[in-house]
Amino acid sequence: EKAGSRLSAESIMRLGRLCDEMEGIETYDYNWVMKNWEFHRVMYGPSGSGAAIDMAEQLHQKVERYIRQTGRPERLRGATEEHRRILAEVERKNFAAAGAKMRDHIFNTGEEIRRHFPAGVRNFPRPRSSNPKRP
Repeated sequence: EKAGSRLSAESIMRLGRLCDEMEGIETYDYNWVMKNWEFHRVMYGPSGSGAAIDMAEQLHQKVERYIRQTGRPERLRGATEEHRRILAEVERKNFAAAGAKMRDHIFNTGEEIRRHFPAGVRNFPRPRSSNPKRP
């Protein structure tokens, strides 16, 4: 939420371009993975916390291999749509809603990984959802 309120107009435009570019990618290839990380990095960058950004990058690197293995086109489209909804809230300056949508996005990604690996992925954190209907 704090990072969203500090995004520059240039960063918001970059997020929009990333969403446009991601919509044209149909597989979880390297190109999509890097654009996904850039979207998150641009969102987290203004937080002013280098440690938080480093932690997010480490988590991204650990989780991305599982995300690529799940590789369902529905989730790829869903993740891109979630990015669009996050961006829409930022553009409306509704940073609390943007933060909630980001948490839901991360939750949805974790759920996709858990569905693909029913036996579980060791030490994979279970994020808390901002949606009260979810556990």
